[in-house]
Amino acid sequence: MVSFGNSHRVDEVPDPYYSGSDGFEYVLDILEDSVNGLINKVEMDIRRENKVRIEEKLGSKIKSFNSLSGGCISDAFKVTTVDGLNYFLKYNPSISNDMFFKEANGLRELSKANAIRIPDVFKF
Repeated sequence: MVSFGNSHRVDEVPDPYYSGSDGFEYVLDILEDSVNGLINKVEMDIRRENKVRIEEKLGSKIKSFNSLSGGCISDAFKVTTVDGLNYFLKYNPSISNDMFFKEANGLRELSKANAIRIPDVFKF
C-alpha cells in the first residue's frame, strides 16, 4: 500500500500505539497519501485503457483530449485526432448504455426536422 504514496517514503505503516496522538496522525497521513496515490494510479490506468478503446473506434490516434463543461450527468470531452478531426465524447461508467442509445435515437429524430444543426452520432 505505501508504495503508492507520494509524500511519505516508508517501507511499511508503523504501529502508532506507542507514539501517542502524533503517531496516529502520522499513520493517518501515510495512509491518506497512499490511498490518494492508489486512486490516481487506477484513474490513470482507466484513462489509458479508454484512450486505446477510443482510438480503435475512431480508427485514428488521439492528438488531444480536453474536458468540456456544461453537463451534469456525464463527463464531456472534445477529442481531436491526429487527422485533425474533432469529436464530442460523453462518458459515464455509472449509467447503463441504454441511456446513450436513447439519446442517440433522440438526436436522430431531432435531425429529421432539419430545423437546427444536430451532430451525427458516430459510435456508441
